[in-house]
Amino acid sequence: MHSLSWDIAVFLKRLPKNLRSNRWWIVWNKRLYLSTPRKGLATNRASQRNHVEDWVAESNHYVVWFLRAFRRKEFEGAQHALFLPELGMFGNMTKRLAAALATADSLGFGHVVVPRSAEFSGGIYERGVHDRGGRALFWMCDTRDSPHSPVTVLHKTDFLSGRALPARELAAFSPRGWADLFSVLINKPVKAPLPDSHLVIHLRGGDVFGPRKPASYGQPPLAFYQRILDNERWSAVTIVHQDDKNPVLRPFLETCKARKVPVTTHSGKVGEDIAELLRASTLVAGRGTFMPAVVGLSRNVKRVFYFHDKFSIHPPVPGVEIIRISDVEGTYVRDVLSNNWENSDYQRKLMLTYPQSNLGRGALH
Repeated sequence: MHSLSWDIAVFLKRLPKNLRSNRWWIVWNKRLYLSTPRKGLATNRASQRNHVEDWVAESNHYVVWFLRAFRRKEFEGAQHALFLPELGMFGNMTKRLAAALATADSLGFGHVVVPRSAEFSGGIYERGVHDRGGRALFWMCDTRDSPHSPVTVLHKTDFLSGRALPARELAAFSPRGWADLFSVLINKPVKAPLPDSHLVIHLRGGDVFGPRKPASYGQPPLAFYQRILDNERWSAVTIVHQDDKNPVLRPFLETCKARKVPVTTHSGKVGEDIAELLRASTLVAGRGTFMPAVVGLSRNVKRVFYFHDKFSIHPPVPGVEIIRISDVEGTYVRDVLSNNWENSDYQRKLMLTYPQSNLGRGALH
């Protein structure tokens, strides 16, 4: 009975969103767009297509209703838009937006459209219609006071599970996409960038150590942070943390004091934490999607340390040294990082007692 009530509540909550965007139609900016069969926009055989024509032919696209019946559907790139129906929290949201901007520019599309219903976590990026200086217009959760829709075709895509262009096709466009996304951040850094010798660590807490316990998001051991601390002579350390739930926090503070390394902590609203992380030249990442998004947005970062996995930046970011620390012995990965995180007493103890001697520095990339 409880499950049925929950399902009904979720259905009712999502109903307005589903009525505006579904497999058959999209309603956006006072226009109705109707789903068109795949390959409905193709004008060349597969063997003759370039990467733009191939992507368009295979995409899920919606054509404005009064042109839906036309047999020949050829439209200028400026009339095409990428449509993002979901954003998610900061990490996934940022990856989706950066990939959409770079992909739209690579394809020669005129627009990137994010409907208001897609915004799960607000207060990160400015709403509005953002002019990107000759590149795809960025409609971020707003159509108010905007011109009537110039978009003829919407391409509905995800960028987490959907089709993506190869990295080689995005390489020339991703730096500009990341920079344009940074430009619409609400909380930009207001303090000066930090020097290379100032180590900035993101320590994840929150749901990982709460009742939800996401199985795939076990966090690095204390030894990971201690190894990096011992690797160089740092002028200072800043720990940016969500809360006090991560068991590594207090012992690592004690380690810094024992090593006589000045250490400060920062814990604020998510936008404030992001702004602090964006000051860093040298970063240490917790496991998850949060820090790859920070690195993509950063105008200052030069080096990033991460543990084992879950650190991929898409679209790619050039010029950042990424250093992997791995569990060469294997017990920690087996017992904590194999989709088996339960926040158990044993796992929490292993986070604090796993020895540095079991860790190794992986290849740079």
